[in-house]
Amino acid sequence: MTLNDFNKKIDKDGWVVFPEVIDQSTLEKLRNGLDIACIECQEIMVKNKITNSEEMAHHLPQPSNVFFDFILEYPLYEYIRAYFDGNFILHTFGGGKNVKSTATHAHNIHRDIRTFLPHRLMLNTMVLLDDFNLENGATHLLTGSHKVEEVPSTEFFLNNSYRVVAKAGSIVMFHSNLLHAAGENTTTQQRRAVNPIFTVPWKKPLFDYPRYLGYDLAPELSDLALQIFGYKSRLATTREEWYQPAEKRMYQGGQG
Repeated sequence: MTLNDFNKKIDKDGWVVFPEVIDQSTLEKLRNGLDIACIECQEIMVKNKITNSEEMAHHLPQPSNVFFDFILEYPLYEYIRAYFDGNFILHTFGGGKNVKSTATHAHNIHRDIRTFLPHRLMLNTMVLLDDFNLENGATHLLTGSHKVEEVPSTEFFLNNSYRVVAKAGSIVMFHSNLLHAAGENTTTQQRRAVNPIFTVPWKKPLFDYPRYLGYDLAPELSDLALQIFGYKSRLATTREEWYQPAEKRMYQGGQG
């Protein structure tokens, strides 16, 4: 797909599917990593007395883990740059499992951006770790809803939404204004996906990745990693940090 065709389809429909762009070896690593991360996140929730039975994990990248490496090797950055018409950063990166008889917030009709604005501020991407089909809860996408603030009835949404029926390794990109929802999984098999979401550098991300990954990691990172993880769009916290030559500033050029 050309970048021009991509932008036209995103503008018209609000979504694009890239079939089978992730190889099987990477998929297996991502599946195993998600299984571990779901356990780790559940342990933290239990420790902090948060009741949540959802099979999910948030903020997956850690130095040198499979999700950290995946973000650096993400195969479609040229399309994301075209979407934003410039630089972007990681807003959040989580994942989850759709399993039988489990209702999660993802099954509700929703947008992942809380304020409806007619701009390309965020982009959802969904990496399919298993085949998506109608039986295991293929995601619903309401075509064109990125242009309409009103949320329709559940009946209208279910009757008119596109179902993401695609093979494992496919990547779905959609405008963050687009209404979507996980489908019901009626099988005994889990249906997994991870969801890197990107935003413009000047918008506050959902998670402080430079602080989480470590400021001392910066000298070891590539220019791409510094950009994606937000090291180039940090906020100064002291006057000493503020008054720095351009190459040492927290908020660097080209970030909007």
